[in-house]
Amino acid sequence: EEAEEIPEVPAGLANVGRIPVPRETARRTGSLTTAGGQTPKYLSDPVNQFAAQVSLRPNLVYTSYRLAEGKGVTNYKPMAYSLKGMGWKFIQAAPLLASWILVQDQTTAAHVLKRYRRSIVNNIGYGGQSCFGGTKGTQLRCRAEFAEKFGCSFDDLHIQPPQYRLWLADECSKFFDEVCNGEEADRYWMEKPSGGQHGAGMQVRNGCREVRSEHPSCAAESTKKKVIIMPYLDPALMGGHKFDVRSFLLVASTDPQLVFYHDGFARKANSLYTSDLSDRNAHITNAESQSNKDHFFGFKSLQDILHRESGFPADYMTRVFRQHAMKVENFVFQVSRQFIARRKGMYQIFALDWIIDSKGGIHMLEANSNPLVTVFDDLKEEFTETWDGMTDLVLRIQTNPASLLSSAYPRMATAPKRYVYRDWALIFNELEEKASGDTYNPCKLQLPVFDVSRDDDVAFPAEPEASGTDSEAPE
Repeated sequence: EEAEEIPEVPAGLANVGRIPVPRETARRTGSLTTAGGQTPKYLSDPVNQFAAQVSLRPNLVYTSYRLAEGKGVTNYKPMAYSLKGMGWKFIQAAPLLASWILVQDQTTAAHVLKRYRRSIVNNIGYGGQSCFGGTKGTQLRCRAEFAEKFGCSFDDLHIQPPQYRLWLADECSKFFDEVCNGEEADRYWMEKPSGGQHGAGMQVRNGCREVRSEHPSCAAESTKKKVIIMPYLDPALMGGHKFDVRSFLLVASTDPQLVFYHDGFARKANSLYTSDLSDRNAHITNAESQSNKDHFFGFKSLQDILHRESGFPADYMTRVFRQHAMKVENFVFQVSRQFIARRKGMYQIFALDWIIDSKGGIHMLEANSNPLVTVFDDLKEEFTETWDGMTDLVLRIQTNPASLLSSAYPRMATAPKRYVYRDWALIFNELEEKASGDTYNPCKLQLPVFDVSRDDDVAFPAEPEASGTDSEAPE
């Protein structure tokens, strides 16, 4: 089989440094001692009790691996670029030699995770992904069952807009018999297939009457293609265009479980927002028909536009959105947590998609276990750093966790000061949970509803700033 060529390192990556991993440190974090032979105090902190999970082989080799052609994954090439920039050597289909295996499909992932246990692998296994980024129906079921297990309703958490799975008789009847006989009967509704992606099959319906014309019988829905109905939200706009937002969630380790958040990007619709529901490029921001030109925007650009055009706070994305998104990403992880197998060396990148309404309310749409991970031409500098930082973070966690601690961040914790490394913000550390004894309860989740007309600094406070530097060792 012809070997796949990994492209040359893009501009901006060539100077990424190789991460030093001393042998004694790579084997066991606790082996670090002070000049007097004492273990540094910060290593005794329960939240920092990490052991290195993978010992790197003398020759730093990474491989890209696929057992057979089939549906591939898209989240491995930036890591290949980063590793190549660090001086790692690429050998095609060489899992026995490689310290880092970049699998390209789910079948290969299952094969690799079962057989090659001395390597870092960019996949946590399908069991851990199904509730994260399975079909929209599966995600909704997992989240509803998780909340119910703790005694509350998922809809009452205000994470997503109310959704109705029409193939389920009780939800179909509730939608048509209750919702459609109330005040919302004439509003716009979004119809989407449970298993769709890239906006395929999504339709905006004008009122319950149009929904009913397409779905005349709840009894018949159980035998048809599975469809979900949700309110079509009045969106915030960028220069008169609708947009959606994507953020990233990184499961950087499964033993112990470590989860990080990172800002993503906004996708602006090509067409101006209009009441013409037939114009998909005005309403479906992730449709494949959207052009990449003037389509992707970083969070800072979005924040400036929302402030200038809609009167949102000048720090809306960095204060309001980011805090909301981190809480929801942790919820999404907790829903899936019980299904994630424990294996040293595993990690995976996920994405969450959001809509911001005209008042600044934040609504999660869905999660994605196989997001497009790339460097957009319009955001080359930002996303080169995003993926370099992710690769650096994963490598340190898996091989040299003590190197992540500094005077600025001496604790791998979410409180009182949140740990951040190269803009990857910690949202869950299993060791912190064990040390506090405070297990996660979704019914305690507090998500204040933002309204631009009454910005509340108390409900949405800024997080504390770090003191010290990332380069100084902790005391």
